[in-house]
Amino acid sequence: MIRRSGGNFAATVGGIAAQLDNAQCRSIALPLARYETFRSMEQSKHHPEGGNRAALRPLAARPRGDWWCEDEISPVLKALRLLAYIAHSGEPVALSEITRALGLPKPTSHRLAGMLERARFVQKDPLTSRYSVGAKLEDVALVALRNGARAHTRRFLMQDLAERAGARVNFAILKSGKPMLVEWVESVSVIRVDLTAETPVPAHCSASGKLLMAFAPEAIRERFLKSAPFKALTKSTITSAKGLEREFEVIRRRGYSEDNQEFLSGVCCLAVPVRNGAGDAVAGLALMAPAIGFSLAKARRCLPELRACADAISAEYGWHLPDARNRARTPARRQR
Repeated sequence: MIRRSGGNFAATVGGIAAQLDNAQCRSIALPLARYETFRSMEQSKHHPEGGNRAALRPLAARPRGDWWCEDEISPVLKALRLLAYIAHSGEPVALSEITRALGLPKPTSHRLAGMLERARFVQKDPLTSRYSVGAKLEDVALVALRNGARAHTRRFLMQDLAERAGARVNFAILKSGKPMLVEWVESVSVIRVDLTAETPVPAHCSASGKLLMAFAPEAIRERFLKSAPFKALTKSTITSAKGLEREFEVIRRRGYSEDNQEFLSGVCCLAVPVRNGAGDAVAGLALMAPAIGFSLAKARRCLPELRACADAISAEYGWHLPDARNRARTPARRQR
């Protein structure tokens, strides 16, 4: 596939002109520039701004981001860019917002969004007409996380940590606002905690759940807190919205979460974030074991090893350690 990037056109002409004398420059560069102006005016007929105003604006001044695909030919790649943009947004987005971010004509954005909605990769709110991630995409993402290219490395790191810490290691994510166990490695100890993928993991009292909710986008966190009061599973469970708000602030400040027999009586847990390339907490890595042999004090002594393992897994997702100092205490932000 051959395509020209309008954003690099000026640099291309400049490179040609630098190697030619003035006469040659006028005879080659100017016709190319006229062609680019004509091409921009043709494209502007369907531009969201309408008319030829988009063509008259300098190319370098047009807002372009990571999602821009105006010059993309393949409709499949356009649909994937649209899907990725919605997935990276912290809240439902309007079609006009998608159109501006991708640089596509509104009819094209509407057609692609409708196609993805019918396939259940995105869902459209009937009241606000805003788009968010659909159930089908969540299922595909979960399977990809379990079976993707990085799964083998993650499994190796988790097994090593479980052997050294003598505790169960959990890898969890938020799915539809609820914690879900993606993968785990059993403890080498005789006394273990029996949890499976089908075991409901509450967000208000598990270490991974509180961690992921503390670093979740604000809209998700606020929606979650509105469901308070929460069910007390043990005498240590925090049940009020205000109590959890304070707990979330503590978690963001110190960078890890604790479960001191709040979820299961006699079980302690410690969780730290796993981050993506943007520095957002996209998963939780936790140590979990019966308190009789793995007290909270002992779990805290394992915190450096737990963080090192989480950092190594995060590096597989494009996160860089130097950025951690600045982002470890910052909740997830909307991506553009």
